[in-house]
Amino acid sequence: RASLPPRQHRAHRAAVPGLDPGRAELALEFLAQGEEVLSQRLTAGGTMRVTRHEASEQELPPDFLAGGGQFLGQEWRVLTFQPDAGVVGQPEGELLQAVAKVCMFADGSKGDSEGATSIKQRDDVLVMQATKTMAAVMLSTLHALGIADVSADSNDAPVRILCIGLGAGSVPSFLARAMPHC
Repeated sequence: RASLPPRQHRAHRAAVPGLDPGRAELALEFLAQGEEVLSQRLTAGGTMRVTRHEASEQELPPDFLAGGGQFLGQEWRVLTFQPDAGVVGQPEGELLQAVAKVCMFADGSKGDSEGATSIKQRDDVLVMQATKTMAAVMLSTLHALGIADVSADSNDAPVRILCIGLGAGSVPSFLARAMPHC
């Protein structure tokens, strides 16, 4: 593999089963400058931005429920916050809030040659170390308490988990996938 160009090497590694789809080695894909999808000035000050970034993994993930339409590929979506410059007590620079990996599908709803694109977040991808830690602690705690039967055929009452926070909703999505009966 050492003789492969970097891009092919990433694609080869991405195809290996069992690798974390949010692993740290993919961070360069979404930390680079991306294409702006949304920029919105916030009433309390600062600017919220969403950018899109090409992903090296382009195949449809196994067990992914597409929901119809032609699969177009995967990309990263990054949510950042840019505080107003010169505000006392505010950090300088752009603050990373959330990273999500999404799959895109052509749904053809526009009726034109391009058609509309629907986007579905991958619920098996946790990118940021904090989100990985939160999910691991939650699942470990439930298991230690003896209430983490994650089998879909469990006769126990469903576990209800309240997740409050900012970002792309990656932790609730991941937990819903890990505990399908909840």
